Amino acid sequence: MKWRHLLAGLLAAMTGVVHAETITLHVTLKLTDNDYKPLANQSVRLTFSGQDWQSPTAGERVVTNAKGEAHLTAVVAIDRKIQSKNVGMTPFSVPVGTDHLLIAAEMERILPLDGKDRTFHWLYTENIFRYPEGETSGGYIDAIYSKGPKGRFDKRLEPNLDTVHMAQRTDPEQRAIGADQGYVPSDFGFEKDDTDKAHPRWTLSIGFKRMPRPVWR
Repeated sequence: MKWRHLLAGLLAAMTGVVHAETITLHVTLKLTDNDYKPLANQSVRLTFSGQDWQSPTAGERVVTNAKGEAHLTAVVAIDRKIQSKNVGMTPFSVPVGTDHLLIAAEMERILPLDGKDRTFHWLYTENIFRYPEGETSGGYIDAIYSKGPKGRFDKRLEPNLDTVHMAQRTDPEQRAIGADQGYVPSDFGFEKDDTDKAHPRWTLSIGFKRMPRPVWR
Protein backbone atom coordinates (compact mmCIF):
# COMPACT_ATOMS: atom_id res chain seq x y z
CA MET A 1 0.00 0.00 0.00
CA LYS A 2 2.80 2.43 0.89
CA TRP A 3 4.57 1.81 -2.42
CA ARG A 4 1.29 2.35 -4.26
CA HIS A 5 0.97 5.81 -2.67
CA LEU A 6 4.59 6.63 -3.46
CA LEU A 7 4.13 5.55 -7.07
CA ALA A 8 0.97 7.61 -7.39
CA GLY A 9 2.81 10.66 -6.08
CA LEU A 10 5.67 10.08 -8.48
CA LEU A 11 3.32 9.80 -11.44
CA ALA A 12 1.50 12.96 -10.37
CA ALA A 13 4.79 14.85 -10.18
CA MET A 14 5.83 13.62 -13.62
CA THR A 15 2.53 14.44 -15.30
CA GLY A 16 1.80 17.66 -13.43
CA VAL A 17 -1.58 16.36 -12.20
CA VAL A 18 -3.03 18.83 -9.66
CA HIS A 19 -6.53 19.11 -8.27
CA ALA A 20 -8.31 21.35 -5.81
CA GLU A 21 -11.08 20.20 -3.51
CA THR A 22 -13.57 22.18 -1.44
CA ILE A 23 -14.03 20.78 2.06
CA THR A 24 -15.76 21.62 5.32
CA LEU A 25 -13.06 22.09 7.95
CA HIS A 26 -13.65 21.87 11.70
CA VAL A 27 -11.09 24.07 13.44
CA THR A 28 -9.82 24.27 17.02
CA LEU A 29 -7.56 27.24 17.78
CA LYS A 30 -5.59 27.63 21.01
CA LEU A 31 -3.61 30.64 22.23
CA THR A 32 -1.19 30.52 25.15
CA ASP A 33 1.59 32.59 26.61
CA ASN A 34 5.18 31.43 26.46
CA ASP A 35 4.61 29.16 29.49
CA TYR A 36 1.59 27.52 27.82
CA LYS A 37 -0.91 29.28 30.07
CA PRO A 38 -4.16 29.92 28.14
CA LEU A 39 -4.90 33.40 26.83
CA ALA A 40 -8.61 34.20 27.20
CA ASN A 41 -10.66 36.90 25.43
CA GLN A 42 -8.21 37.19 22.55
CA SER A 43 -9.59 38.11 19.12
CA VAL A 44 -8.16 36.23 16.12
CA ARG A 45 -9.28 36.30 12.49
CA LEU A 46 -8.70 33.03 10.62
CA THR A 47 -8.71 32.58 6.85
CA PHE A 48 -7.67 29.69 4.64
CA SER A 49 -6.77 28.73 1.11
CA GLY A 50 -9.76 29.04 -1.18
CA GLN A 51 -10.68 32.32 0.52
CA ASP A 52 -9.34 35.79 -0.29
CA TRP A 53 -6.95 35.42 2.63
CA GLN A 54 -5.17 38.77 2.14
CA SER A 55 -8.44 40.69 2.41
CA PRO A 56 -8.98 42.28 5.86
CA THR A 57 -12.60 41.06 5.85
CA ALA A 58 -12.04 37.44 4.75
CA GLY A 59 -12.59 34.44 6.99
CA GLU A 60 -14.07 34.54 10.46
CA ARG A 61 -13.13 36.38 13.64
CA VAL A 62 -13.26 34.36 16.86
CA VAL A 63 -12.60 35.10 20.53
CA THR A 64 -10.84 32.62 22.81
CA ASN A 65 -12.61 31.25 25.89
CA ALA A 66 -11.24 30.68 29.40
CA LYS A 67 -9.21 27.73 28.10
CA GLY A 68 -7.63 29.94 25.44
CA GLU A 69 -9.59 28.05 22.78
CA ALA A 70 -11.95 28.96 19.96
CA HIS A 71 -13.85 26.72 17.55
CA LEU A 72 -15.22 27.34 14.08
CA THR A 73 -16.29 25.56 10.92
CA ALA A 74 -15.17 26.90 7.55
CA VAL A 75 -15.54 25.98 3.89
CA VAL A 76 -12.01 25.98 2.46
CA ALA A 77 -10.09 24.69 -0.54
CA ILE A 78 -7.25 22.19 -0.37
CA ASP A 79 -5.04 21.44 -3.32
CA ARG A 80 -2.34 18.93 -4.16
CA LYS A 81 1.29 19.84 -3.60
CA ILE A 82 4.28 17.62 -4.36
CA GLN A 83 6.57 17.05 -1.36
CA SER A 84 9.67 14.87 -1.03
CA LYS A 85 9.35 11.79 1.19
CA ASN A 86 12.11 9.53 2.45
CA VAL A 87 11.98 5.90 1.38
CA GLY A 88 12.24 3.85 4.57
CA MET A 89 15.68 4.04 6.17
CA THR A 90 17.43 4.75 2.88
CA PRO A 91 19.04 8.06 1.84
CA PHE A 92 16.59 8.27 -1.07
CA SER A 93 13.39 10.27 -1.39
CA VAL A 94 10.54 10.35 -3.89
CA PRO A 95 7.98 13.01 -4.76
CA VAL A 96 4.58 12.36 -3.18
CA GLY A 97 1.26 14.13 -3.66
CA THR A 98 -0.02 15.73 -0.45
CA ASP A 99 -3.16 17.59 0.62
CA HIS A 100 -2.09 21.21 1.12
CA LEU A 101 -3.80 23.82 3.30
CA LEU A 102 -2.83 27.48 3.72
CA ILE A 103 -3.70 29.03 7.09
CA ALA A 104 -3.66 32.78 7.77
CA ALA A 105 -4.24 34.21 11.25
CA GLU A 106 -4.56 37.93 12.01
CA MET A 107 -3.49 38.70 15.57
CA GLU A 108 -2.81 41.82 17.60
CA ARG A 109 0.55 42.66 19.12
CA ILE A 110 1.19 45.62 21.46
CA LEU A 111 4.82 46.71 21.56
CA PRO A 112 6.76 49.62 23.04
CA LEU A 113 8.17 51.82 20.31
CA ASP A 114 9.69 55.30 20.56
CA GLY A 115 8.67 55.66 24.18
CA LYS A 116 5.04 54.54 23.92
CA ASP A 117 2.95 51.44 23.28
CA ARG A 118 1.76 50.84 19.75
CA THR A 119 -0.79 48.29 18.54
CA PHE A 120 0.04 46.28 15.43
CA HIS A 121 -2.14 43.89 13.47
CA TRP A 122 -0.13 41.23 11.63
CA LEU A 123 -1.23 38.32 9.45
CA TYR A 124 0.70 35.09 10.08
CA THR A 125 0.65 32.38 7.40
CA GLU A 126 1.39 28.66 7.67
CA ASN A 127 1.37 25.89 5.07
CA ILE A 128 0.43 22.38 6.20
CA PHE A 129 0.79 19.19 4.15
CA ARG A 130 -0.96 15.88 4.76
CA TYR A 131 0.55 12.72 3.25
CA PRO A 132 -1.55 9.78 1.98
CA GLU A 133 -0.74 7.70 5.09
CA GLY A 134 -2.03 10.51 7.34
CA GLU A 135 1.21 12.04 8.63
CA THR A 136 1.64 15.80 8.33
CA SER A 137 4.42 18.33 7.91
CA GLY A 138 4.63 22.09 8.28
CA GLY A 139 3.45 23.93 11.35
CA TYR A 140 5.83 26.90 11.20
CA ILE A 141 5.42 30.53 10.15
CA ASP A 142 6.05 30.94 6.44
CA ALA A 143 5.46 34.69 6.21
CA ILE A 144 4.06 37.64 8.16
CA TYR A 145 2.15 40.50 6.53
CA SER A 146 0.77 43.87 7.49
CA LYS A 147 -1.60 46.11 5.58
CA GLY A 148 -0.24 47.72 2.42
CA PRO A 149 -1.31 51.01 0.80
CA LYS A 150 -4.58 49.50 -0.49
CA GLY A 151 -5.59 48.11 2.90
CA ARG A 152 -4.84 44.47 2.05
CA PHE A 153 -2.42 42.29 3.99
CA ASP A 154 0.16 42.27 1.21
CA LYS A 155 3.08 44.10 2.84
CA ARG A 156 5.55 41.38 3.78
CA LEU A 157 7.50 41.98 6.98
CA GLU A 158 11.00 40.81 7.88
CA PRO A 159 11.26 39.52 11.45
CA ASN A 160 14.36 38.59 13.45
CA LEU A 161 16.98 40.81 11.86
CA ASP A 162 20.02 41.79 13.88
CA THR A 163 20.04 45.05 15.83
CA VAL A 164 22.26 46.84 13.31
CA HIS A 165 19.77 46.31 10.49
CA MET A 166 16.85 47.07 12.82
CA ALA A 167 18.32 50.42 13.80
CA GLN A 168 18.52 51.38 10.11
CA ARG A 169 14.81 50.84 9.54
CA THR A 170 12.48 53.82 9.24
CA ASP A 171 9.20 51.90 8.97
CA PRO A 172 7.81 51.48 12.53
CA GLU A 173 6.34 48.05 11.76
CA GLN A 174 9.58 46.77 10.29
CA ARG A 175 11.46 48.06 13.32
CA ALA A 176 9.01 46.45 15.72
CA ILE A 177 8.88 43.04 14.08
CA GLY A 178 12.64 43.08 13.58
CA ALA A 179 12.99 42.61 17.32
CA ASP A 180 9.79 40.78 18.16
CA GLN A 181 7.86 38.37 15.95
CA GLY A 182 4.98 38.33 18.40
CA TYR A 183 3.69 34.77 18.03
CA VAL A 184 5.14 31.37 17.19
CA PRO A 185 3.27 28.14 16.37
CA SER A 186 2.93 25.70 19.26
CA ASP A 187 0.81 22.92 17.77
CA PHE A 188 -0.86 21.74 14.60
CA GLY A 189 -2.77 18.75 13.30
CA PHE A 190 -4.54 18.25 9.98
CA GLU A 191 -6.62 15.08 9.87
CA LYS A 192 -9.12 13.31 7.63
CA ASP A 193 -11.59 10.79 9.00
CA ASP A 194 -13.00 8.93 6.01
CA THR A 195 -15.01 6.36 7.93
CA ASP A 196 -17.92 7.75 5.94
CA LYS A 197 -16.41 7.64 2.46
CA ALA A 198 -19.10 9.87 0.99
CA HIS A 199 -18.68 12.57 3.67
CA PRO A 200 -15.17 12.52 5.15
CA ARG A 201 -14.61 14.73 8.19
CA TRP A 202 -11.65 17.11 8.07
CA THR A 203 -10.29 18.62 11.29
CA LEU A 204 -7.57 21.15 12.02
CA SER A 205 -6.00 21.93 15.39
CA ILE A 206 -3.68 24.91 15.51
CA GLY A 207 -1.95 26.69 18.36
CA PHE A 208 0.12 29.83 18.84
CA LYS A 209 2.29 31.03 21.72
CA ARG A 210 2.52 34.75 22.42
CA MET A 211 6.11 35.62 23.12
CA PRO A 212 7.07 37.66 26.22
CA ARG A 213 6.89 41.41 25.88
CA PRO A 214 10.36 42.60 24.88
CA VAL A 215 12.41 45.03 26.95
CA TRP A 216 14.14 47.50 24.66
CA ARG A 217 16.91 49.72 25.89
